[in-house]
Amino acid sequence: MRPRAWKAFSAILCGLAIVVIVVCHPSPAQFGSVIMLALGSLLLNLLPIKWKTSSVNLGPGVEVATVWLLGVGAGVLVIALGRLGSLLLQRPTSRGTLTTALWSEGVNAAVASMSSVVLWYVYAFSRVAHPGSRIAPLFLSAVAGWLAGVTLSAVGSSIRYGSNVFRQWVAEWVDDAIRFPVQFVAALAVYWTYGTLRVGWWGLFVFGLFLLLVAYSARLYVGMTEIYWSTVESLMPAIEAKTPLAVGHSKRVAALAVAMGRKLCLGGEEIRRLYFGAMLHDVGLAAVDEPILNSPEPLTVEQFCAMARHPVIGADIMSKSGFLGGSRDIILHHHERFDGSGYPSGLKGRAIPLGARIVSMADAFDAMTNPPPYSRTLSEGEALVEIERFAGTQFDPGLVRLLVEVVRERARWGERVFQFNYSVDLDR
Repeated sequence: MRPRAWKAFSAILCGLAIVVIVVCHPSPAQFGSVIMLALGSLLLNLLPIKWKTSSVNLGPGVEVATVWLLGVGAGVLVIALGRLGSLLLQRPTSRGTLTTALWSEGVNAAVASMSSVVLWYVYAFSRVAHPGSRIAPLFLSAVAGWLAGVTLSAVGSSIRYGSNVFRQWVAEWVDDAIRFPVQFVAALAVYWTYGTLRVGWWGLFVFGLFLLLVAYSARLYVGMTEIYWSTVESLMPAIEAKTPLAVGHSKRVAALAVAMGRKLCLGGEEIRRLYFGAMLHDVGLAAVDEPILNSPEPLTVEQFCAMARHPVIGADIMSKSGFLGGSRDIILHHHERFDGSGYPSGLKGRAIPLGARIVSMADAFDAMTNPPPYSRTLSEGEALVEIERFAGTQFDPGLVRLLVEVVRERARWGERVFQFNYSVDLDR
């Protein structure tokens, strides 16, 4: 920690932001618009769209639109009022907490203010350089402002913690890369509504309420998704504790299945069904007797029939959930075989749902590379050879090639890069 250097850096930024407001202050005619835009920014900052450990605020989109519409002075004022106002409304629990929070948020507002200055000048220059284009100045200025903000944040973090500034910049860039497109679209929506339709600041206020409702609805949906996500993940240890499967089997199968789905460019809803289907493909094993599950010997006919009921039991459980019901067919058919010799329905070829064919292969691959204690562990290369040997009989030949590509990419990139490119996060 280097608090003195960081405080000096922060004080300089805050001072520059105040100078911008004083020198480039909005005109009296813009005052009503500034208040409405600041109120919209404040409300949207209070209601971010949250997902797992990250969140996306639409407030910065309002700030960017303000700079485009009213200039940099109005933009910086909206940043200050919106961000600090939302902080005060959250009511920190103590005076010390309030002081710390105000200082921290003040620095963030100052960083946003300086990036707004860059945004404004790039916007003004781009309008001259591209007089026939409307979208080019907006996009170029937004990117420039975003990169300026990321750079200033990285420099501040490097000064504060003594970290490598380039690594800090990369971390900041990765963290904000998903938020930027969402905030840019929000900025375009505000700019178009106010600037093109010329609805005035009352119309903008109504549109802001609409954006607030959208953000609130999205937050409710994401909150429900998080509940299902956490519920599913909490079920896994209980299921895996009853079976000889290696710990983390379902998560690994889900990661491979989602990677294959993303490589096939499946839509968001299909990825969601695939993820939950892979996570819960063995949920029906909870109804199978443990001596059968843990038997190191070949199963008798009666024991196999009892084991073979688990896809039907799992699918029946999922059919009772509206949210997870879309994964029912994946769970029901993940033991079908491409040549029609699988169970429970004896489906053949592409009559087997795509998700079930993907999960079947990911399940088999993980079972070979992370087997029960009494089975031999295969290397990834050996497991891929086995998978390829059963292409056309047990597995879809086209998907076999896809699995080989995915596994080789994971080995070449490393787990961290692989997870970033083929994230199981359902909002990507």
